[in-house]
Amino acid sequence: MPSSQPERVKKPLFSDGFREDPYPTYARFLAEQSIHYVDWGPGMWAIFNYVDCSSALKDPRLSAKRTGSRLRSLRPEKRQEFAELARTLGLWMLFRDAPEHSRLRKLMNKGFSPSGMESLRSRIEQIVDRMIEPLRHTPMPTSCTNSPIRCRCA
Repeated sequence: MPSSQPERVKKPLFSDGFREDPYPTYARFLAEQSIHYVDWGPGMWAIFNYVDCSSALKDPRLSAKRTGSRLRSLRPEKRQEFAELARTLGLWMLFRDAPEHSRLRKLMNKGFSPSGMESLRSRIEQIVDRMIEPLRHTPMPTSCTNSPIRCRCA
């Protein structure tokens, strides 16, 4: 990562039109520098350069255990409301550091191998068939947004 300190002035990340097309925002941040302090929540650092992002993910000074810090940034009356969510998210592999993250990832990789994914094919086809059957009788399908969730939970 670059040795110079990034400027600690919050920059807008989610501008108008970001959801429709985030790439102009990404290009603007990349043109300036790769690390920015952005206006998300109480303030967060965002990295837009692949090399710096990869380096940060491997840096032992940084941690994935951030659910507690996000909770502490809330007003005291909101902390209790989100305490159980923070506790639950803290159990997720995504919010674990090595070696625990590595151990869990190794266990999960078996299920996402080509043969593991192929073994799910017939179950996923059944779920999708069941979901699209009611749509056969409508003039235009409205949405299939729930299908990935149902397939992961099946």
